[in-house]
Amino acid sequence: MYYGKEMVILPFSSDQFNIAYDVEKNKLGSVLDPNNFSKEELANAFNDREEISTESLQYWKSISRKRGADYAAKQIMKVD
Repeated sequence: MYYGKEMVILPFSSDQFNIAYDVEKNKLGSVLDPNNFSKEELANAFNDREEISTESLQYWKSISRKRGADYAAKQIMKVD
């Protein structure tokens, strides 16, 4: 998200399924089953951009860059 590029997500464990859901919901990329996808599906995930929202990518890019990777740690440190 930091670079505002569409993603292809191959979730296989724990929180990756939640991240994949958020990517699809916000039209930031495509999600494939990592245990069961064809070459064609993978190629389509990279080439089919109709489902990707440039506006959404730019929005989340902006949020990611404003907050940075250490945002959560800074917020936790503020808690008394």
